[in-house]
Amino acid sequence: KIAERGYTVVSASDIVREEIARRGLVPSRELQTQIANEVRQTKGGEYFAIEALRRARADAEVSKMVITGIYATAEGIYLKGEGAKLIHVRADGEEEENNLQSRYSLLTKRSDGSRDVLSYEQFRAAHLRENTGQTPQEANISSLATLADIELINTYDSSLDSRLTVVLERIDNDS
Repeated sequence: KIAERGYTVVSASDIVREEIARRGLVPSRELQTQIANEVRQTKGGEYFAIEALRRARADAEVSKMVITGIYATAEGIYLKGEGAKLIHVRADGEEEENNLQSRYSLLTKRSDGSRDVLSYEQFRAAHLRENTGQTPQEANISSLATLADIELINTYDSSLDSRLTVVLERIDNDS
C-alpha cells in the first residue's frame, strides 16, 4: 500500500532471504537471524541498510522511499545518518506476553512463507533471538526501537495504514 502512494519500498529482510536462497538453505526465522548476524559481522553492521538504500536509490526517479525489515541498531544509526526518519511499529498490548500473543496472531494471519510456519513457542524463541543482540551489529529490535523518531502501535485494524499515511505525509512536508 505504501508503494501505491509513490514510495519505493525495499525490505532489508528480503535481502537476507536472498542470501539464504543463494546458499541453498531453507528459510526460517532462526536461520534468518543467524545469517543476518553473520553477514553483519563480516560485511559491517550497516550492510543491509546500505544495500537496501542502494537498491532504493538505483532508480533515478525515486524521491520517496521506505526501507523495512531492519533489525540491528547499526542499521538504524546508518539510516538516520543518511537523513532517514525511523518509524517503529509495535504490536498492541501493554504487557510483554500480550504483545507477543498479538504479534503471533498477526503472523499466523499474514504468513510470509515457510519462515512463518511456527508454533507459539518457536515464535517466542525467535522474539528472544531478535531482541538479545549484545552489539549494534546484532539483531536487537528493542534497542533499535529506542532510535525511532516516531512510534506507531499496530492495533490490527485498518487504522495503521491511515496513520502511517499521515506520518509519511508529515515527513514529506517537513523535507
